[in-house]
Amino acid sequence: MEFTFPWWLHPISLVALVPLATALVSILLPESAYEIWRVRKHLDFEESVTLLVGLVSLFLGLILTSYRHGHSSRLRFHISDTQLRRLHVAYRWSFRLTVVGYVLWMGFAVASGVGSAQLLAVLEQQQGAISGLKENARPVGGLTTLTQFGSVTAVLGALLRRIDAGSRWYRAIIVFALFRALFYAERLALIEVVLPLIIFHVLTTESRPDWKSRVVRLLPLYAVPALWAVFGAFEYFRSWAILRYQTSESFFEFVSLRLLGYYVTSYNNSALFDVALQNLPGPQSPYQSFPLVWNAPGLSEVLNPPTYLGMSSGEWIEGVLVRHADPQFTNKGSFLLTHGEMGLVGMVLVWLITGLVIGSLYASIMRGNLGALLGYATVAIGLLELPRIIYWTEGRAFPVLIAVVTLVRILRPAKTSACLRSSRRPSQA
Repeated sequence: MEFTFPWWLHPISLVALVPLATALVSILLPESAYEIWRVRKHLDFEESVTLLVGLVSLFLGLILTSYRHGHSSRLRFHISDTQLRRLHVAYRWSFRLTVVGYVLWMGFAVASGVGSAQLLAVLEQQQGAISGLKENARPVGGLTTLTQFGSVTAVLGALLRRIDAGSRWYRAIIVFALFRALFYAERLALIEVVLPLIIFHVLTTESRPDWKSRVVRLLPLYAVPALWAVFGAFEYFRSWAILRYQTSESFFEFVSLRLLGYYVTSYNNSALFDVALQNLPGPQSPYQSFPLVWNAPGLSEVLNPPTYLGMSSGEWIEGVLVRHADPQFTNKGSFLLTHGEMGLVGMVLVWLITGLVIGSLYASIMRGNLGALLGYATVAIGLLELPRIIYWTEGRAFPVLIAVVTLVRILRPAKTSACLRSSRRPSQA
């Protein structure tokens, strides 16, 4: 099976195209521009330099490991019978766990009183409909978390379908995620499933002089309008339903400013929390940077989340945002958040190690590890989400990380099971 690896899917390219580009925009915007989002600019010169140091640390880690086994834009994998059996087993289990997670979630929601009337209220854009639904359909840690296997299920199903060894049932996961994004206002749930599928289909698009190949090469140019369209569709049901009566902006202006604001205010909030965390008395545990450690199944019963000035994390965060920012934009960022909790050396080490790990995963792809390729398609979302959150340390990422580690181990190639083909060589039939 042959894969084509375009330049923009390299982890260094992804970091440059999204986290670095949005960071530079946020840094270069004058303070007056921040008034659009009704906030004061906290991303001053010192915070900007610290942010760039974090980004450079990530780049350095990626550079040190991603080219360890060279680079080729053309990869050919031979899937052995053993690997195929393991793929089927992995797909069946991930599919079952995902479906069980959604069934449990829907069961808990119905038991809490959620019915067709509440769903219809969301579609009719009634004020408070989504918040009311979220209140009555809260996830249950360790059970509804099983839905997070959906991203792995989707890419495994797509691979098996591509080699005519599976059915189309994996597409049901997209429907579940769409339902969750629409009625639960959780766009990320849909992105977690759709983005790995997009990456997989890009990788399996043959490098030929046709329109498909041209679209793949220029996909970053279409990414912004596509992101705007998806973001706007969900904002229409989410925020526009309420705020359209409070603004003179057109829908296009509203969506454009809000989308840009999600990135700009995330970096600005991270600068705000950097200072706020450093001003707290005593040493701080890295709870904001690594919530997974406290929230993972099993650990949550042993470790108690820290308090901040006698308040829970959520209360403290809300208080900081209400006093110094806009509570509509709640993202805490990433690089500066680690600086606030662990200092400069800690921040540099965290992002250097992150780069080394992601770069090693990419190098494993170049070495012929099919599991690494599937895993990269699944976790690459974390690179794109760095302006807003540290995706990999969120509780929702725990099933994904477990699945990726498992795939990398069980699909390790034999010495002759895969070969890399230079992009200079012609395609073979």
